[in-house]
Amino acid sequence: MAPETERSAWYDQRLPAGSAAGPKPNAAPRKPRRAGRIAIIIVCVLILLTAAIYILISPLLPDLYVSFHENSGPPAGSDPPPSVPSPPGGSDGVFSDDYREFFENFFIQTEAGRAPSTISRGETGSGFTLTLNSAAERSALSLQELYKRCINCVVGIRATADDVLGYYWGTGIILSEDGYILTNQHILSGTSAAEVILPDGTACEALLIGEDATTDLAVLKIDAAGLQPAEFGDSDELTVGDSVAAIGNPLTDNLSGTLTDGIVSAINRTMSTNGYTMTLIQTTAALNEGNSGGPLFNSFGQVVGITNMKMVNNVSGVTVEGIGFAIPSTTVKLVVDQLVANGVCSRPGMGITVGAIPPEAAEHYDLPEGLYITAVSEGSSAEARGVRPGDVLLKVDGIDVRSSSDVLAIRDTHVVGDDVLLTIYRGGKTFDIAITLGEYGELY
Repeated sequence: MAPETERSAWYDQRLPAGSAAGPKPNAAPRKPRRAGRIAIIIVCVLILLTAAIYILISPLLPDLYVSFHENSGPPAGSDPPPSVPSPPGGSDGVFSDDYREFFENFFIQTEAGRAPSTISRGETGSGFTLTLNSAAERSALSLQELYKRCINCVVGIRATADDVLGYYWGTGIILSEDGYILTNQHILSGTSAAEVILPDGTACEALLIGEDATTDLAVLKIDAAGLQPAEFGDSDELTVGDSVAAIGNPLTDNLSGTLTDGIVSAINRTMSTNGYTMTLIQTTAALNEGNSGGPLFNSFGQVVGITNMKMVNNVSGVTVEGIGFAIPSTTVKLVVDQLVANGVCSRPGMGITVGAIPPEAAEHYDLPEGLYITAVSEGSSAEARGVRPGDVLLKVDGIDVRSSSDVLAIRDTHVVGDDVLLTIYRGGKTFDIAITLGEYGELY
């Protein structure tokens, strides 16, 4: 989500005036020189050597990392975005002797978290709940029909922070006729005020009903009537290959209401970034800064996801096209209903943060299949009963876990105060530790 600043040169690369796009016509051929041929041979050899070295170490490098489009990118006058994470194991990209040192560096990009906003709060407990409708027996819409039907339920989100020039820009979705608005929490992170820009261009001051950084969702409220709410569908009905479309506000408000389309590339895709692990929908629909918080529609015009991130190349820092992600509507309903009712999202917490172990690292360090525990929350039952960062989590309640979504699925069958049994690997030994679930989701 880009601030309202000058256009980035990345999107406007043109040849300088008068430069040639090819050789001049009728140029006399020149005989190649021996020195030139030798130089070409040397360059080719260097290229081959570089390629060979890269092939050898590339399995150790995380080629891609997730960009969350934090806020809208830096507003005018703010600090530049953080640098690209280092490769695992150190700057040379090789494994360290101690696997704990390796993983400490490997997971460093996921430890930041996001700040809450200080936007004035609105009243909760209105009784509004979100409804998910089935797409069964519906007829698919053309893209033209979808756009006409859905464009008026998409809004712009403009947020500002104290002592920061410019503003953060994103997308939102109308939930109700009287002004409930859904967007991403990362757009509002650290901000102190927000406006909702309606489809007709009207700017309305927004109050914060609630935000949940764990799922990257937030609900705002504006004083309005007669708005067109979006219809939400059931993301559990999606299958890989289904057609989808996104409507959002990429880069600036000059490009508001941009439609892109694609397919569902994967479902239940586990992604980790900034200290949070989410189970998301992967799509080829083009997403750019500014699309965050906007709707991902199925072919029937129902919102089945909230777009919130895309991939970025870890080496060049260039965004990767055709690999975007959206929060499933089933997750959205669970969170929105709690935020509207109570202003917070309550869930049981294990007090641990976990990450997937790359197969190459598991083989190198002879680790069993499981999840690496990157952090244990201070004051949690897990800490009190001896769970440590650097442990490998093998099972929860006797069930093998291979992804954070496996752990979340088991956790969500419990309530605060329940005991769960963790099977831990440490220093060549495997043992069980019983912990008690606390308030709120410490397992990101």
